Amino acid sequence: MQLSLSMAKRGKKTLLIDCDLRNSVMQSRYEIQLSGEKVGLAYVLSGQCDLSEAVYATNINNLSLIPVGELVNTPLALLTSSEFECMLKKLQNDFDIIILDTPPVGSIIDAAGNTPCFSGVRVLSDSLILFAVKQEALPYFYELSYLAFYPYPIHAIAPGCAVYDDGNGVYIGNEDPSADEPCFTADTLRASITDPEQGYRSHPDPVSGPYRIISFDGTKAVFEINPYYKGNEAGKKPRINRLTYMEASNDTMIQDLSEGKFALLNKVAFSDSIMKGLQLCMGNGQYTRSTYPRIGLMYILFNPDSTPVQELNVRKAIAYCLDKEQFISSYVGAFGLEVDGLYGLGQWMTNAATGALPYPLDPPENATKQEEEEYEKTVEAWDQLSLDQLIRYEVDVDAAIALLDQAGWTLNEQGGAYDPQKDQVRCKEINGQLCRLELTMGYRPNSDVEQKFNDYFVANLNSAGIRLTLEPLTFEQVVDAHVDRQAEELDMY
Repeated sequence: MQLSLSMAKRGKKTLLIDCDLRNSVMQSRYEIQLSGEKVGLAYVLSGQCDLSEAVYATNINNLSLIPVGELVNTPLALLTSSEFECMLKKLQNDFDIIILDTPPVGSIIDAAGNTPCFSGVRVLSDSLILFAVKQEALPYFYELSYLAFYPYPIHAIAPGCAVYDDGNGVYIGNEDPSADEPCFTADTLRASITDPEQGYRSHPDPVSGPYRIISFDGTKAVFEINPYYKGNEAGKKPRINRLTYMEASNDTMIQDLSEGKFALLNKVAFSDSIMKGLQLCMGNGQYTRSTYPRIGLMYILFNPDSTPVQELNVRKAIAYCLDKEQFISSYVGAFGLEVDGLYGLGQWMTNAATGALPYPLDPPENATKQEEEEYEKTVEAWDQLSLDQLIRYEVDVDAAIALLDQAGWTLNEQGGAYDPQKDQVRCKEINGQLCRLELTMGYRPNSDVEQKFNDYFVANLNSAGIRLTLEPLTFEQVVDAHVDRQAEELDMY
């Protein structure tokens, strides 16, 4: 209901459909008075009521409602029927937004590897898909990411295949049901997605975004406006017909901009480049700049298959050895801030937790006392969000040493007691074997990043008794490590 109210207040002609056919509480909670005995969604789908009779206007501008009507014991049959799909198609002509209030998702079972379909994903029509999240997974700080999805053309990703929903959930099968062999296989996806000559990952077409890629030679990509793009949520479409996207050098990018080689520089991060760019903007009115909180100058991930870093104390010790303040200062000067987790200062979740973002929904209009109390509790819980429980890892080699001693990394390479004055690396007996605290970290080389790692990370690790080897990686190797492929030789990246 709150989402419906929010959409209606934004000027969207909104329809809320109560689809909880088995156990609806909406009619009693909002004291909905029906105009007849056989009026509502269940009666529309069973042919006992005309659709126009079931759509109720409310006292909220732009908001209409279809109540459930009669409760039934077999709601799935009605919600997956052709009548339901036909009804939705008719309603799409009359409303900007249609919201389906579905049953609680605690009873929905998703695929665990032993079922041919995803029961939490339902195809309701050609333009409507229902996603359900298990109730036990909520609340979750990033719960909206569970509902994120991107449309891909199935004829390009899985040729010869089609999406089906027979009432138990969504699945992919042969477009030709009479075919003996399944088309949707790992080999099919490798050929259609990862093939270097025509795979969708490197040659995506068609696409749903504002631009489509025309060519890419490994260093330069050319894009043109996608003629099928309908615009963003505000109806805006791109106006620049062709874009050429290429890498810029931190050493020369500002000069290249001033000489016309580039018309736009994106994600300028190095302090020298930022200062030169600001000077260019101040001295020439033809140039301007935009500042926004960008995520991810650098972050380090651990390989879960690495024996040493499986230990929490080892990971904490490593975190205490990275001098983030000096690393940031040498990289971006005063234009960067450190964080202590995989979050960004510009994300709405972070703004909510730091108090910079107020609760986004207005109090419900004409609310009952119970609804008012529920709303106040929700706002109070929102206001109590904070990052106070987040562990802050400022550089502290002594803290790292204490953690390693506590975890039993107290031996040297000969099995004797570790002496920081004589020994270079700590060891520990694990499963009868002497394990050295020797780690390898993959990184993407650029500028003098290796020297910065040596100065502000490796040196501190050495002082704590951890030996770290830096391994330069290509972009393809970084991607493989990130998706847990070919990362056996890396402990971190």
